[in-house]
Amino acid sequence: GSIDAYMDTSNDWDFYKFVVTTPGTFKVTSAHTTKQHYLILYNADKQEIVRAVSTAPTLTRSLLQGTYYVGVLPYNSTFDLDVPYTLTLSGSVLGAPLTPDSYEENDSFATATELSSAGSIDAYMDTSNDWDFYKFVVTTPGTFKVTSAHTAKQHYLILYNADKQEIVRAVSAAPTLTRSLLQGTYYVGILPYNSTFDLDVPYTLTLSGSVLGTPLTPDSYEENDSFATATELSSAGSIDAYMDTSNDWDFYKFVVTTPGTFKVTSAHTTKQHYLILYDANKQEIVRAINTAPTLTHSLDNGDYYVGILPYNNTYDLDVPYTLSIAPQ
Repeated sequence: GSIDAYMDTSNDWDFYKFVVTTPGTFKVTSAHTTKQHYLILYNADKQEIVRAVSTAPTLTRSLLQGTYYVGVLPYNSTFDLDVPYTLTLSGSVLGAPLTPDSYEENDSFATATELSSAGSIDAYMDTSNDWDFYKFVVTTPGTFKVTSAHTAKQHYLILYNADKQEIVRAVSAAPTLTRSLLQGTYYVGILPYNSTFDLDVPYTLTLSGSVLGTPLTPDSYEENDSFATATELSSAGSIDAYMDTSNDWDFYKFVVTTPGTFKVTSAHTTKQHYLILYDANKQEIVRAINTAPTLTHSLDNGDYYVGILPYNNTYDLDVPYTLSIAPQ
């Protein structure tokens, strides 16, 4: 709710106390028609958490259980004996949620919102320190893509493993992460950048990938991210496949029955990548890196593997690379 009070003197501190019994969001505004003033939030130990200064400063925070204080102080010795300021408090900690975000409170790994399928949801960056966590389980290894798009506000998008250890992050108004994932539990975290927030416009979180039943590309050779799942090529020629994620290994296996010189090329229009040749024992023979790396090598009878890996976390969901293997 709101109350009216006065900045009676040039050094008039006004303090207000409230208790949080259930963690959640909090917003406080102190509005005066003309006079600038400080608005400061303190913890139970009277230590400053955050402050703002203007004629109508606003603070938003996600708060844990405990006692808190709000302080109002005239700026530059201003005061007003005739016109009050209006102090307004709101937030889920006071029973008045700031947004229609049905996924709150999900500010920790323990309270992460569970997502079981591909698709999109809308949620809010309710406060300047509002962590939003989401949890999903991978039962079959494969590709994964997540995007969190806001019209204007930059924010962090972070992927974590089951041990809550960060795997990869990005920051922008619409960050995107792609990864090839093994079986296990994973978390996605969203955090405002530089204390930004938006109570009016939500961000859209979109999850996809073969781990959620929606392959990112028409790559019919996936999942071939290991020696054990390598795609077997029975004859010379070319195939098209994709670098689906930033860590997408693609493995191919071929058998040499007549010793000779073989040429292996993987060509992409723009993306650099590694092209690696292995023997039957999975030992590297030779490698190259380029947008169209080529390996030429004399091979005896036996099994061989070719591995392709994006360079510097690049990937391309729209344009495939062309792999060709041929005797010379």
